[in-house]
Amino acid sequence: MQTPEDCRFCEKIHIMVQTNKPVHSLLELPNTFDADSKKYTWKTYGPMGYSLIPRAINGKHADVDFFICIDEDDLDDIDVLTYAEQFFKKEILPHWTNIAGTHFAEPILSPHENIDCYRAEHS
Repeated sequence: MQTPEDCRFCEKIHIMVQTNKPVHSLLELPNTFDADSKKYTWKTYGPMGYSLIPRAINGKHADVDFFICIDEDDLDDIDVLTYAEQFFKKEILPHWTNIAGTHFAEPILSPHENIDCYRAEHS
C-alpha cells in the first residue's frame, strides 16, 4: 500500500548542459514535456521512472533537473549518479544533437514540484 510519504520525494540530479549553439526555448533541451497534457510527465526505463525538466538558459549553457524514482530495494543495489549518467548518455543524448557536454551534480532527495507522483501513477 502506498503512503503519502512514498510520493513526496525522489532523487534529483541537476545537470549543467552546454549546447553547440545558443538555445532560445526550454523545450530545445532534454525534457519529458507532454504536448497533449501540457505538463511534464514521467517516462519509464527499466526499474526507474524519470522526468527531465529544463530550468534555465543562458546562451549555450542551460540547467536541467533530472528526477529519478526508483524503488528503495533497487536503490540499495546501484550508484544513482553513475546509473543516471550512463542512462542519460545512452538513452537521452542521442535524441538531442545540440548537446555538446554535460556535468551532473550529486543526487539529492527532493520533492518533484511540477509533476505528479511516479509511484501513484505506476503502482
